[in-house]
Amino acid sequence: QSLANGIAKVMSSTNSAIGRHAHSRGFSLIELVVVLAMTGILAAIALPGYRQHILRGHRSAAQGQMLDIANRQLQFLLANRGYAASIAALGYAVPAEVAARYRCESARGVDTVPSFRISCTAIGAQSDDGDLSLSSGGARSPAGKW
Repeated sequence: QSLANGIAKVMSSTNSAIGRHAHSRGFSLIELVVVLAMTGILAAIALPGYRQHILRGHRSAAQGQMLDIANRQLQFLLANRGYAASIAALGYAVPAEVAARYRCESARGVDTVPSFRISCTAIGAQSDDGDLSLSSGGARSPAGKW
């Protein structure tokens, strides 16, 4: 009989332990607040770096287009003995993904020596990154962004 009482006690304590866990589902408020705080801290650290990475990617795309325009200017010089007055005169259109972030222009130099200057002015959110320029002599500005 004492063995039966012992088994009954074990079974009742097991059932009550199972019953306790069955009612405690989900997360406590403190656990949720800790997770939200950690998420906020990680976002505060990661988002500025991500934004700078995106700006650099857009700048790189604009620089690639500027080099393409410069190449077309050189081809135009060989064919016409002078540089084109504008990007449109080259028969070129800046791609939409670059045009959405930069306003690009090309102008001939006024000196007796043929020259050109390509400038891309940053617009919208890209304006935080600054403007770009490239000359026929190879001068690039700002130097730290090339």
